[in-house]
Amino acid sequence: MLARIALLALSIVATLAVDQATYDALVYHYQYAAAAYAATYDALVYHYQYAAAAYAGTCAHPNGQTLVSTPESPPEPGPQSPSPAEPDAGLVRAEGSGLVAGEPEPEA
Repeated sequence: MLARIALLALSIVATLAVDQATYDALVYHYQYAAAAYAATYDALVYHYQYAAAAYAGTCAHPNGQTLVSTPESPPEPGPQSPSPAEPDAGLVRAEGSGLVAGEPEPEA
């Protein structure tokens, strides 16, 4: 009878130890997950604040350096933008087909 009581007590102690270890592992996991979530949140907030500042025209880095600024004058049109005098500039005629890229096919 005494051996059964001792075995039952040992079983209870072992169960409590496993429960405590499981509890500790879960607490560690959720503390780690909460820290990772907070770090992700902070990074996203910094990213969106940076993006909003860049969109507004200037972006001041935390050290005070200006990273993005608006140009004084608009950029000059490059060769890829057709001028109003050349309406077909930039369209490519497919060789032998009579079709121009960007235009619908003629009705048959």
